Amino acid sequence: MEKHAQTQIIAKYNGHAVKANQSVDLNVKCGYDQLPEYIQLIQFLNNDVTIFAKLPDVKPMKLGTFRVQNLNISHDGEGSIKFNSMNDFVNTDNFNKLVGSEMIVMRVSADIEIEDSDEEEEE
Repeated sequence: MEKHAQTQIIAKYNGHAVKANQSVDLNVKCGYDQLPEYIQLIQFLNNDVTIFAKLPDVKPMKLGTFRVQNLNISHDGEGSIKFNSMNDFVNTDNFNKLVGSEMIVMRVSADIEIEDSDEEEEE
């Protein structure tokens, strides 16, 4: 069964890279105060996620469709998140608007597969 899930995190831009094979990485960092929010990104592993970013005094902009590539939590609770996609599925022009931003409100959403908890095991 599929379910639409989304979470909102407050992050700081930590760079992006466009590689020769058209692969695109987007890196953000989240503070300890965002731990309950960014830990929810684990449910999006192996799913396509759509990311919208909102900067102060700017309307929300779509960054594209990504996969959660990497989620690291340091000893002090700071989260480093890497999203990965192909160049055809992202709006790299909007990445440049993130440079230097101290605070980005990111909405991450996806249709994820969930186990049906009502099913009983057959003997």
